[in-house]
Amino acid sequence: MGRSRLAEKVLAAASELDYRPNLAARHLRVARSSTLGVVFSRLDGQSVSDLLHGLDSEARNRGYSLILADAGGDPARFAVLLGQLEKQQVDGLILYRPPASIEAEVNHLRVVGIPVFAVYQRPPNLDIPLVTYRPTRSIGAAVDRLAELGHRSIGYLGSDSDIGDFRTRLLTEATAEHGMTFSVLRVEEYEVGDFTAVSTALSRFRDETAVTALLTQHHNIPSVLGAVHEVGQRIPEDLSLISFGDGPWLLANRPQISAFSSRAAINIGLATVQRLVEVIDGTTPVDHTYEATEAIWIERDSVGPAPARGLLRGFGRILNR
Repeated sequence: MGRSRLAEKVLAAASELDYRPNLAARHLRVARSSTLGVVFSRLDGQSVSDLLHGLDSEARNRGYSLILADAGGDPARFAVLLGQLEKQQVDGLILYRPPASIEAEVNHLRVVGIPVFAVYQRPPNLDIPLVTYRPTRSIGAAVDRLAELGHRSIGYLGSDSDIGDFRTRLLTEATAEHGMTFSVLRVEEYEVGDFTAVSTALSRFRDETAVTALLTQHHNIPSVLGAVHEVGQRIPEDLSLISFGDGPWLLANRPQISAFSSRAAINIGLATVQRLVEVIDGTTPVDHTYEATEAIWIERDSVGPAPARGLLRGFGRILNR
């Protein structure tokens, strides 16, 4: 990452001492650049557009400009971009759905005094503030509805970045209340949104468990639809499908895809910049999680009664780790 030997020594010493730096180190920086870096795991979708609108609006309101970077779904590229933005002396960083693999880079940024915020999700190993929506009631409502429709086995398709985050915890709790089986269906970070990779994974695993409802990130929906159609099955007759994230193209699909939507991605962008700038200015302490808005459960045609038989045996393997 092009770090100086001094920075590497500081980071090593911090690790040995289990040192958890506060953001006072930022005051050692000589000057402000009045810029904020924003790194996207994948720059696509209506929610990203709305989020950007909120980020840019609040940044301009506070006298900052944004430097945007897109990792294109590549965790290694995400790490490289963090180093490049550090060299550009940004005053703070906003990470959209950061991968779990950047822990060392994030710890380095904390040591050198650059505050880092995550948006929407934060892998368990990244100890940085998160700005997101409040999904508890909406996830509970969706699981209640699936139970009412006779579903007994639910799957969640995700990568290491979101496996273990608040969604899987809330889904585990909600399905347990109904005595349902909950399975996590894993794809690699670089496979997220890749039609061929997701389709292959779903097909390979379909005999291992009998999920009748699947939840996944919105950018995985096309791949899931392709995999289901490839084996001659239908949504929702053979599999009910729900998206984390909404957008016009989910409405254009037939059937229309059910979704969890914040309906206020702009507000999340506004809140992220507001909190980050307050931390940069030292006017507020750092909280672990900021819930900027409530998520909404939107039921559409992609959710239906559970099939009489477990036709979709498996879209994934249960992780016990």
